[in-house]
Amino acid sequence: MFRLALLIFGLVLSPPPLLAASHNASVAEARLAYIAGEYDTDLAVLLPAAQAGDPVAQNIAGAAFVDGNGVAQDTTLALQWYARAANQNFQKALHNLGHLYVNGAPGLSPDFTKAAGYYDRAIALGYGASMTNRGLMHALGQGGPVDMGAAVALFDQAADLGDIHAMNNGGNCPAWLDVPRQGSDIQPRRSCAIN
Repeated sequence: MFRLALLIFGLVLSPPPLLAASHNASVAEARLAYIAGEYDTDLAVLLPAAQAGDPVAQNIAGAAFVDGNGVAQDTTLALQWYARAANQNFQKALHNLGHLYVNGAPGLSPDFTKAAGYYDRAIALGYGASMTNRGLMHALGQGGPVDMGAAVALFDQAADLGDIHAMNNGGNCPAWLDVPRQGSDIQPRRSCAIN
């Protein structure tokens, strides 16, 4: 009897598969509308979905508040929305938080330590764009000493995932290698041969 009660309780709390699929389709359509610049249309779908816990919608809400697209620009709200999605290990939100902390935003000073932490979490999840940006942080000495070995290794990893920016940075390796660095034994790598 207890198992039956548990099963019924679980079924009541689980969204019907068709409803969940419909919700995901609505968020996907709203995401495309956001990319196309139709902010009023998409935010009417995305903000309620973000409130309901959808990490894609939360990430887009963060982007909307960073840029002031369809809403008033508000860095604090952007950070909150990105953090909600990041707490669900949503790679793009982790990356966006890293990007905000590297560059700063209105009311937010750059913080390389926080940026590195968010990029590293996204890297652990396999997100190529974060590998590229973290590599740039190593190459520029943002948040620590210049470490070209770490930079090139991250560019290679991201290039393997198809990240075009990593391929470009790797293609510029001869120029990057001229950056002063502490005792590095960097050997030419595939990403340095893209030029």
